[in-house]
Amino acid sequence: MLIFLNHSYGYLGISKVFDFGARGVEIFFVLSGFLVAYNYADKDLDSSLKGSLIYMLRKVKKFYVLHIITFVCFFITPLRHFINGSMSVQETNKFMLDTVLNITLLKSWYFPSAFSFNGVTWFLSTILLAYLLVPKLVAVFKNKSAVYCVISFLVLICVKFILDTYGYRFPHHFKAFSLYTNPAYRFMDFLLGYIFYTAISRSHSLNNEKSKGFLALIIPLAYIATCFIFDRIWLPAEHLLLTLLLVYILTVRNDVIEFAFGNKVVVALGNISFELYILHSVVLKYMPKLSNILHITNHKILSWMIALFVTIAISFIVNKKLWKNLIRE
Repeated sequence: MLIFLNHSYGYLGISKVFDFGARGVEIFFVLSGFLVAYNYADKDLDSSLKGSLIYMLRKVKKFYVLHIITFVCFFITPLRHFINGSMSVQETNKFMLDTVLNITLLKSWYFPSAFSFNGVTWFLSTILLAYLLVPKLVAVFKNKSAVYCVISFLVLICVKFILDTYGYRFPHHFKAFSLYTNPAYRFMDFLLGYIFYTAISRSHSLNNEKSKGFLALIIPLAYIATCFIFDRIWLPAEHLLLTLLLVYILTVRNDVIEFAFGNKVVVALGNISFELYILHSVVLKYMPKLSNILHITNHKILSWMIALFVTIAISFIVNKKLWKNLIRE
């Protein structure tokens, strides 16, 4: 929902109060690593190259059909220009390169193509590196102590601070935004989520029920407050620390969390979050045409509400009916 709001807030006639998209992406990567650790940290996975490729391809199978469908939705218009010969040589070369990189899920490795066609699918291209490395990751951290995990976490977060400081504080030396989609850089977010879970799950002192109850109240409020107050002040690494705590606290059983996030509406939205993410940009692309048909072009808030409703409805149908066996386990 944060990413939908990031890409559609213009309909509401408001300025962006904080970077919804960046925070949403951080949650996606951290949560992915956290959940992989939850499911596989103490299991045996084939960590050979063949085993790693099989694991990655199993993940690709879940979303590739949906990826191609949304790709085609954005591909049609430039394809017409290509067929009509209205593209310059440079535009033709870019169109062909972008097409290949999108189909092969490699576009996030080449920043000029990262946001081509369905721009949000750079996430799929980027997360593949993490999926490829999951079996090795499980093998490395299996049976490691909480102390080992904590030290690994501290080292990794320091590396992220250094990269963020260099990239965001000295942009004349380095284009920091190219880090945004970089698979190696984003793997650190995934890895931090993975190590964070292993450290907590193996530390009895951090599993105190009273501390969980206190954190369940404080962390979500602190996260929201810092998003507003420190949006353009903090580095991504600083936001990430609170994101890790937020992801952890949302996974524990607590009356506060159950009340706020355990209701049927929130759970249903959570179940279709992947589809919402992939499909919302397609809906927003065609929303101006739908607004013209419905004669609501000048009613921005109504257009936004319809876009949200249509995105949720299509996401629900895709999740439950059409592609369940293809994109979900």
